[in-house]
Amino acid sequence: MTRSKKATDNENKAMNLKNMMNMKTRWMLTAVVWTVLLVCVCQEGHAAAKAGSATVKVSETTTVSLAATYQRTLSKSTNITFRWSTTSSNITITSQTRNSATIRGVAAGSAQLNYHCSYFIDGYYRTMDFYYDITIGSNGPTGITISPSSVTLDEGDTYTVRATQTGAIGGTYFTTSNSSVVSVSTGSYSGYTTPCTITARSAGTAYVYAHTMNGLQSSACVVTVKARQVYATSLSLNAPSSMTAGDTYRLAPSYLPANATVSFQYASSDSQVLTVSSSGLITAVSAGTAKVTVKEIYSGITRAVNIEVLPVFTKGDANGDGTVDIADAVAVVNHVVGKANTSFVEKAADVNSDGVVDIADAVRIVNLVVGKIDALGPKMELITHDPQ
Repeated sequence: MTRSKKATDNENKAMNLKNMMNMKTRWMLTAVVWTVLLVCVCQEGHAAAKAGSATVKVSETTTVSLAATYQRTLSKSTNITFRWSTTSSNITITSQTRNSATIRGVAAGSAQLNYHCSYFIDGYYRTMDFYYDITIGSNGPTGITISPSSVTLDEGDTYTVRATQTGAIGGTYFTTSNSSVVSVSTGSYSGYTTPCTITARSAGTAYVYAHTMNGLQSSACVVTVKARQVYATSLSLNAPSSMTAGDTYRLAPSYLPANATVSFQYASSDSQVLTVSSSGLITAVSAGTAKVTVKEIYSGITRAVNIEVLPVFTKGDANGDGTVDIADAVAVVNHVVGKANTSFVEKAADVNSDGVVDIADAVRIVNLVVGKIDALGPKMELITHDPQ
């Protein structure tokens, strides 16, 4: 049966309408897809924002958590995917949830902990991109040194050495190998450096070490303590006022205090009259007068004495003319009664060697001259004065 034209037209209209609706639907679906993709691209393209910071020590752990606001958002969301990550070798992530990550410090320094999350909320696709700055501290000092490496002190002196830690501050303390030689007192640290006051107590050698609280020890500072020098405060001499040519005499200076450290230098003002050795031995050379000077080199004290050197004489030659005769007896008598005689030789006049010039010496000279005695003796022996 032949279809009517009207029916055919209606069928064509229905087909065109259907095609138009299908095309509209496709365009709407395409628009929705592009909208979703655009939202995703925009969300993914956002730069990560800093969400906070945390610290952790080497070999220890800490937990980094999202802010409470973001945790509440995720509790209302669906289709959640998340990931905590880091590109630093200074930390490791030991565990993670959508709200937190537990990290462990590996090496001292810094690191960045990243968080990425995608989710749907209220029918919308959303993402979170955060990062946290992580500071990894050393779990105690990693090294310690002491400066200087050696010092020399006198008894009673004080000196400050310093120790420097690496990796951590504070906690340094000091020890000594011999507390009878030096004592140590630890001061307050400033930054990585800690001072120590060393007090020298007695002569000897001690080793001072710096230590950290986690058991590290520095090399030694070698401390040498010397006995404190005591200086002489007074000096005196016991030298004779006169000597006979050829005589010797050893000086023995006296000083106070008795425990002073002393060393003497000797000098003669005229070596033609007398000489003095480095050990203080005076030798009378010829007639005249010279000054002997003694200096104690540590204290700087100086003392001097004038010494007259008398010529060698013959006993009985009281007037010093080279012969023994009545004139010598007269010279002795004049000396005894107080008459001045510039050429009088007192030692030659003491012919009986009793230490006194008197009439007995004049009588002995007369007896020699008149032949009652053979001689007064040879030339007077050289007298050596040596207290040692």
